[in-house]
Amino acid sequence: MAVNLLLVTHGRIGAEILDSARATFGGELPMLCNSVPISHDCEPDTVIAEIQRLVDALADNTELLILTDLYGATPCNITHRYAHHAKINIIAGVNLPMVIRLLNYSHASTDELINKAISGGREGILVV
Repeated sequence: MAVNLLLVTHGRIGAEILDSARATFGGELPMLCNSVPISHDCEPDTVIAEIQRLVDALADNTELLILTDLYGATPCNITHRYAHHAKINIIAGVNLPMVIRLLNYSHASTDELINKAISGGREGILVV
């Protein structure tokens, strides 16, 4: 079963990660991806409605990985309402190496993608 990605992050972090990933992959991504920016002065009901609209579109007949930037912060807390949805998994701590790893394994199972995301995110952090 295909898996889609939704990045819910502070400001444009998610959009910028996806833009960088598109550049890496030559413009086309191998998974359906979208992002929702959360501003410090956002209207929660508006943001929740936008996330729900995207969840409905992205999780239709497929599974969805929601990636947030900071565990315990507003983007993560808002997406937590989907934690018990059978076709949705949420991972906090998104970074570009995590997303690139996911996109490189776009045909993997959901469980394998979750493991690839976490390992890609961790292994992308190095002392240089």
